[in-house]
Amino acid sequence: VLLSPIWFFLEGPAGVVGFVIFAGIGGLVALGGITGLMTAAAFELSLLSAPDSTALGGTAVLLLQLVPKKPLNINGAKLTVYAEEWAEYNAGTASRTYTERIYEQVQSLEMPRILQGPYQVELKVAIPATLPPTFNGTHNKLRTMACFDLDIDRWPDLHLDQELTVRPE
Repeated sequence: VLLSPIWFFLEGPAGVVGFVIFAGIGGLVALGGITGLMTAAAFELSLLSAPDSTALGGTAVLLLQLVPKKPLNINGAKLTVYAEEWAEYNAGTASRTYTERIYEQVQSLEMPRILQGPYQVELKVAIPATLPPTFNGTHNKLRTMACFDLDIDRWPDLHLDQELTVRPE
């Protein structure tokens, strides 16, 4: 009796379409969760770490550590470093967020074709002197991110993010 309004929408052709849409959305959500679990299940450890801070015009040295649970065939890897401005403002009762990339550098990385056992490497990233330093305000931020992407053959790809703190010289 309490569910009668819901059953109203499940009757007839409109109900079939509604059910297909509802089931499709649920399936996509479940598939995304399964993909994330599969990627996590491929590694005992996957970590991208950065130093406490790096000066403008300096070099950030990132430490990448990977320990796969089984040998994995690697198609390629890349490191993307970008700086972005983030701003939040209110328009009436709604809150809006604005982001804009102000710098981006993508570099391909040399990786073993088959990743097995512990793998550790230092990745060096030049921080241009023209970038603004890291800033965290109430409604505005300037941040620099390092993103590592590993293309794994016949397996969900691995994506790791690390925020970099950039200080004035």
